[in-house]
Amino acid sequence: MAKPSANCDMCGKQEQLVKALIEGVEMNVCKACASFGKVMRSPQYFSQQKHFSAAKQREPEIVEEILEEYAIKIKQAREKRKLNQEEFAKMLNEKESVLHAIEAGKQKPTFVLAKKLEKMLGITLIVQVKEEVVEQKRNPKGLLTIGDSMMRNPSK
Repeated sequence: MAKPSANCDMCGKQEQLVKALIEGVEMNVCKACASFGKVMRSPQYFSQQKHFSAAKQREPEIVEEILEEYAIKIKQAREKRKLNQEEFAKMLNEKESVLHAIEAGKQKPTFVLAKKLEKMLGITLIVQVKEEVVEQKRNPKGLLTIGDSMMRNPSK
């Protein structure tokens, strides 16, 4: 007994699908789209119910971010300790030009450097925030294809 066909992850066409590896991503695609990658399993049929379960809205995660006002906080804390950029850069084991760019707001510090700055200056630069979950619109059949996401984000 054949299972019902589902929609292709790339083009949205409703037909029997195969599992293919396309640019490093395992996808359920129609035979035409499978030519863009390497077929993993053929033919593989998927029920609509299984396909919809993968589209559940995910919970927002807690992620770490560097504060927007990092540059002014670092500069003020350094000046409070009466250190010039050259001295402080040596203490950090960083180039003076890197410290200058960070204090000017032209370059964000890496998380490793931000943690070092927090410890040496007694300031907070890294905060935990809830990741924003963006609800994606679905095509009329209720499924989101790669083409749908490209239409909303043409710059990518």
